[in-house]
Amino acid sequence: MTTVIQNIAAWCGAQTDFSAAAKRLAAEAITDTLACIVAGRADSATLAVRRAMESQIGASGARIVGGGRAAPAVAALINGTAAHALDFDDNFRPGMSHASAVIVPALLAIADLVDASGEDFVKAYLIALQAQAYVGWGVGYNHYVAGWHGTSTIGSVGTAAGTAWLLGWALIPMASPAH
Repeated sequence: MTTVIQNIAAWCGAQTDFSAAAKRLAAEAITDTLACIVAGRADSATLAVRRAMESQIGASGARIVGGGRAAPAVAALINGTAAHALDFDDNFRPGMSHASAVIVPALLAIADLVDASGEDFVKAYLIALQAQAYVGWGVGYNHYVAGWHGTSTIGSVGTAAGTAWLLGWALIPMASPAH
């Protein structure tokens, strides 16, 4: 018997094609999130996170909204804060999460470093979103009612799936390039 995470990982590693409609909707969600990142760049929360990470911002690494570069985790943190700061980002029912505010900044940080194509970025986004949906369906609405915020719990699982794929690694086995 396989575990839920093994099933998600196997699906992510095997996924190679999405419908034109799915790709179009993903592109729209990504564009919306980019606009949210730009709009949220001067929000007090974004500026506070940026100040906290100031010593790690320099001239190399992944791009940060408002200028500078940093390690992917730092860039994703700052850009993710900006994406969600004004609360105009999306809602994703299966995960009860603001899916794109977690996925897009993490993928941007990785895509920047691996020189990913736009097509690969959209595929990674859809893989991340589907992984969030699988986990969201698994835990159901009770996860949210119990006090869990799906953006941080379910969102992190989906985002890990998308970033792993974008990095070129299937999740099972860990040592095999996926694309």
